Amino acid sequence: MPEVSIIIRTLNEEKHLGNLLRAISEQDYKNCEVIIVDSGSTDKTLEIAREFSAKIIEIESRDFTFGYALNI
Repeated sequence: MPEVSIIIRTLNEEKHLGNLLRAISEQDYKNCEVIIVDSGSTDKTLEIAREFSAKIIEIESRDFTFGYALNI
């Protein structure tokens, strides 16, 4: 089980997500998991997340709040 979870809230973040996940994967510390909480992306956000083997949790955009996305 990973020691650290990195939670990233997303909605149509294809422009930035690849660079962020690449930077995380290049860190020396490896005992972590990346969890994407997505609220209805219609771009390539989820495709990019899958390329980096991130765990994906999808929520309805109507249910999104910053706190709920982190707590889910």
